[in-house]
Amino acid sequence: MSDVVFSSSDLIQQLEKIPPEYIGKERFNRLIKICGKLALRAKDGNITGGQFQMACGPVFGRIDDICTQIDDEISKAEEEKKKILEREATSTSKQKPRKRKKSIQYNSLTTQMPDPLPVGLSLDRTPFFFMEYPHYVIQLGKDLEYEQVFAFDLERTVPFRHGTNSKVCLLQISTQNKDFVIDTLANGMKSAVTNYLKQAFENPQIIKIVHGNDDAKWLRTVFDIKIKNLFDTSTSRCNLQQLVYIACGIKLDKRYQTADWMRRPLSRDMVEYARLDTHYLINCWQYLMKTSRTSLSNYSVI
Repeated sequence: MSDVVFSSSDLIQQLEKIPPEYIGKERFNRLIKICGKLALRAKDGNITGGQFQMACGPVFGRIDDICTQIDDEISKAEEEKKKILEREATSTSKQKPRKRKKSIQYNSLTTQMPDPLPVGLSLDRTPFFFMEYPHYVIQLGKDLEYEQVFAFDLERTVPFRHGTNSKVCLLQISTQNKDFVIDTLANGMKSAVTNYLKQAFENPQIIKIVHGNDDAKWLRTVFDIKIKNLFDTSTSRCNLQQLVYIACGIKLDKRYQTADWMRRPLSRDMVEYARLDTHYLINCWQYLMKTSRTSLSNYSVI
């Protein structure tokens, strides 16, 4: 009788080694229960070892057949997939590259200028600094003292959002090879601008470029900075978008013209928008000086 018990245990172990996904989990559990009951009956002497083998043998034979069949199907599927990938790779390599019409874009700004853009116009090749700590402003003030010209702009709150008491939220500055956006609402930044940028703004040897004289007035009101040697590009009698397009071939996106500049944190697009307000101004000033044009109001951005 001990031989019968050994045979039943051996068959159950074989069954448990078969992956359940081959025959279904529910059917797998039912087979284990059936074989378990047969093993107990064999142990109690109710059935002989031969009867047990006759009962379980066909079951295991059928399971082996199913496993073999599934393995074959999996192998065939893998071979077919491999052939399809090989055909696709061969087909792709034989195709001639399509000639695409080049739509010149640079930093998401459509331009009529040749690509790559000159260094003075290129955003990617111009270092950019977003400043929200006073110690950065200290170094900027020192650097501006060595510049011959720089452009600046302000972003303020708009009356319909925050009432008549407008606040200066950002100060943008561009030299001929760097762009800066200063968060004037950050802690300690208002006094830092007054103390460390005042000397550069009031230096008559340095040309300051702005589009719209209102920003110069706000610098005086908020930061006690009295600008000297100021060139206002708005005397060309066209808005900034028109001027940049005429002078640089760049179409500015003005979607954030009435944005809420008090919000913090500023989105990446808002910071980029603020940067662009001064990035091209020096080139616009050079264009106006070269062409000696005082009125461009008849030009329009297409």
